[in-house]
Parts: sequence; C-alpha cells; structure tokens
Amino acid sequence: MRAVVVACGTLLLAACGAVTAEAEPEVGSGGACAAPTAALAEGQDARVEPGDVVVVELVHFEADCDDMVQNGTPLPGRPDFPVPIRWIQGDSALHVDDAWTSDAGLQVVEVEVPPEASPGQAIIEIQLMRVTVDVEG
Repeated sequence: MRAVVVACGTLLLAACGAVTAEAEPEVGSGGACAAPTAALAEGQDARVEPGDVVVVELVHFEADCDDMVQNGTPLPGRPDFPVPIRWIQGDSALHVDDAWTSDAGLQVVEVEVPPEASPGQAIIEIQLMRVTVDVEG
C-alpha cells in the first residue's frame, strides 16, 4: 500500500512541474522497522506443562518506528495498545491474554500454558508472530 501511495505522489508531483527541495519528504532509515519476530527467551525450555509460564522475547516490536510513530508523533491509540496472545493447539485457538505495549514497545511477554492444554505441539501467537512449544502431560 505504501509503495502505491509513493508512486501516485510521484506521478502527481511530476505532473505539477518543478518542486522545491523543501517539499520533498525526508527519507532515511531512522524510522524504519525490521520485521518483528518472536522466540523463546534464553533459557526457556520448549517443553512445558499446563500452568507453566512461558517467556517469549519479541525482537523489533518497537514504538520507535514508522509503524507506530510518524514524524516523531505516536499514531492515535499507540504506543499504548493491546497485543492479542493466542494459544493454538490442533484445531482450536484460544485467546489467553493481551499484552500492553509501552513507550518502548514490547520486548518480553509471559504466557501461562492453559490448564486445558493437551500433550503435543502448541503455538503461542503474539500479533501474528509465533513460537512453538511441546506440552508434556
């Protein structure tokens, strides 16, 4: 979507004639964001049991990027917004909690393994980022 807007803006500017340097937006990597990822925290065992707390680290899920900040101003409703956490196992997906971001974004999430978790592989999904754990029982 962003590429389409930039292309349309460029075509409109070209059609209007000369544009001064002040009219062009500042472009740089200062506000760029790498794709966020999730992983089990260092030392966190992937083998879990119902009731265990799983610590997940999020990388690049930060408030200081153009996804959440535009020209130094937080976008409406951000950075303090809920991030849904789901437990996915088999054909079922259970909303287990929401993590709330802060001014620094979200770096660590603690997720309790639901009591109804059954033995086998399960996925913890945090805003479309996923980590896999093995439930023992």
